[in-house]
Amino acid sequence: MEYVKFNDTCGLHVHVGRRTQGFPLRALQKLGSLLFLGGEEVIDQLHPPHRINDVYFESLRSSSRLVLMTPIFEAFLSNIEPDGWLEHCCLDSFLGLDDRVKLWVTLLWKTRTVDEFCFLISDDSNYRLAYSFKGLESTPLYGFEPRKTIEFRQAEGDLTDQQFVLGWIDVVSRLTAWAVDVEEHDFEAVVKEVVGSVLAREDAGIMVQKLLRSIGVSDQVISIVVNRARRMATLKAGTT
Repeated sequence: MEYVKFNDTCGLHVHVGRRTQGFPLRALQKLGSLLFLGGEEVIDQLHPPHRINDVYFESLRSSSRLVLMTPIFEAFLSNIEPDGWLEHCCLDSFLGLDDRVKLWVTLLWKTRTVDEFCFLISDDSNYRLAYSFKGLESTPLYGFEPRKTIEFRQAEGDLTDQQFVLGWIDVVSRLTAWAVDVEEHDFEAVVKEVVGSVLAREDAGIMVQKLLRSIGVSDQVISIVVNRARRMATLKAGTT
């Protein structure tokens, strides 16, 4: 075979896990909160228009059960006090933050089990979201053993940009490891950095750089990924 041809539907799906351990609920809540508070929007800057909130990689903020069934979950969890970590999301520190986002994040911190969290942040279809937590559910899907992974489904499968492919794998791995290990003060600092950057509508490269630096991605990978974000910004500007 002399070459491999890719089209717009070919995806690069990255599964991040810890063998059979899965992830603690709090780590998932930290990751989910960051994504809802602007992390997903920042990461969107790395992808072309056809890989953003489309079939098979829909946004958590538009297509997860948490968003589509908010009143039901709000009522169901009304008597549950959120985990104390919620205060480190600094929801009242940003005047421009959407009240719906504040509610969604609060509900994530009210979940009491990994299964409950995964149910809220998943969808009714199978693997349609850009970030899939279905593999962490305790009930096997269609009889298969659960993978115990978080699946990052958004990147395109075009291997011509090999540096980005390797960089993307590093980014999602670091992001997941950060969610497991980060303590309260550093978590709060990252949230403030990301939310502030998104609300200020900063340059795509700057938003990406701030997020990746704050979660411990290497300077080499940051350089590759920031350049990618700027190329994607130019591409998107040409399509509007």
